[in-house]
Amino acid sequence: ALSLVWDLVKDDNVSPADKKATLLDFDQVLGLGFTTLKIENDEPEEIPEQVQSLVNERELARIAKHFKKSDDLRDEIKNLGYEVKDLPEGQKVFKI
Repeated sequence: ALSLVWDLVKDDNVSPADKKATLLDFDQVLGLGFTTLKIENDEPEEIPEQVQSLVNERELARIAKHFKKSDDLRDEIKNLGYEVKDLPEGQKVFKI
């Protein structure tokens, strides 16, 4: 059964929406817990202006190598319910 799941996931001929629907159907039988997983939406989530302002300020602090300030801003952002991850392509903000 798990082999069939992997075949579905790797099949480029099946649309992402069909894959999701099929996997959720499989989950009802297999009990893998897919329905409890947090799935990232394709549409970017609107980041509140206050959080975005702090993210921008944090980026400037990082560029200036003010790492203590950058860490403090990260904590402030986290207190507002968001997480900042530093990726090779830049900062990414996630709702937590």
